[in-house]
Amino acid sequence: MSQSHQTPSQPGWADYIDNTYGFRISYPPSYNVDHLPSIEDNQTFPKPLSHIAFRERQQPDYAPPLLSIHVFLNHSQQSLKDWLVAVGLFKPKSNWFITPFQTSQVVGLRITVPEFIAPGWWVYVTNTTHIFRITPLGTDAELMLHTFQFH
Repeated sequence: MSQSHQTPSQPGWADYIDNTYGFRISYPPSYNVDHLPSIEDNQTFPKPLSHIAFRERQQPDYAPPLLSIHVFLNHSQQSLKDWLVAVGLFKPKSNWFITPFQTSQVVGLRITVPEFIAPGWWVYVTNTTHIFRITPLGTDAELMLHTFQFH
């Protein structure tokens, strides 16, 4: 499912390639990539199809990943905003903020929740059939976020 090779955008970084869901993302060589079937995922709605976590090799297992990607199925093929509202991941009448998000590779939405401590924001992108929630924690993770692309 994943492969590693050098990537020109971040010298020394490797690419995680997910052929099942059709995306790639670059990550620092000091990171491990894990597929997490966590208890939290089993208790959330909507339930993700996949949860990929990127952690520093020295990072304890109980610490949150520095970047995580949750993959959800978009059964109804709704627009990204409509899907987020329908499943309760964006609450329009709350003090949550939704703003456009764009890199050179993808376009999506950023949701910011001021009362959440960390990270307090998520990026959602879609390839129509799947919705991807990307949660970055820290500078390297934000750089990683900008390498996310569909293939």
